[in-house]
Amino acid sequence: MFFAYTGFQVITSFADDVKGGPKNAAKAVVLSVLISMIFYVMVALSMIFLVPVKEFNVNADPLSFALAYSHAPAWIHIAVDVGGMIATTSATLAMILASGRTLYQISVDMKLPKFLSKYNEKKDVAPVATLISSTIAFITFFAGNVYVIASISNFGLMFSFIMSNLALLHFRRKGMSGSYRMPMFPFTIAASTLMLISLILGFPREALTINIIIIILVLLVSYILKDMREKEIVRQIKP
Repeated sequence: MFFAYTGFQVITSFADDVKGGPKNAAKAVVLSVLISMIFYVMVALSMIFLVPVKEFNVNADPLSFALAYSHAPAWIHIAVDVGGMIATTSATLAMILASGRTLYQISVDMKLPKFLSKYNEKKDVAPVATLISSTIAFITFFAGNVYVIASISNFGLMFSFIMSNLALLHFRRKGMSGSYRMPMFPFTIAASTLMLISLILGFPREALTINIIIIILVLLVSYILKDMREKEIVRQIKP
């Protein structure tokens, strides 16, 4: 259920390119979630009308199961499968582009090797960073248990959301605010953070272990790079 509602944050990665800027980007996220929620609920209700609830088991493709159970025509099966493939491809490409943009921004902010911060102004894309994120996505496709891979991905998303909440608290305490203000702040932040933590605690042990190792490695590399950058600055300042 959580995974179904991920991906909308991709819009924020391109907030500067959205007509109207960050304020309209925030509206786009909210509207996207509401519209998708309506369709998700409609599909779920349709499945319940097609198949008795007691007949549903754990199934990788419950919609196809519901269509088969109700003896739907073959063309409906094909239409649903094609639609699912298009939606999955679209979501995958969006996540790859967002990951590439994020990696590019990190390379610029942290002064990582220059090849990572290459940017094609004409095509409005970071080619090297996007290629790296695409390669990682391709490798994980053959990494084994899909459930564990999805859990690792979801953990990363939830962790980034928690960090975003904490960042918002930090900047609000400093008196900074953007063009869009969080409703019912800070209660919404506290509630969402607690719910995210409760979801993380229910993850498979393999996913938790792998992600904790990744976080430690990222922090270690970040510290080393920061230390190297500070030493370089000091060396340039000294006569």
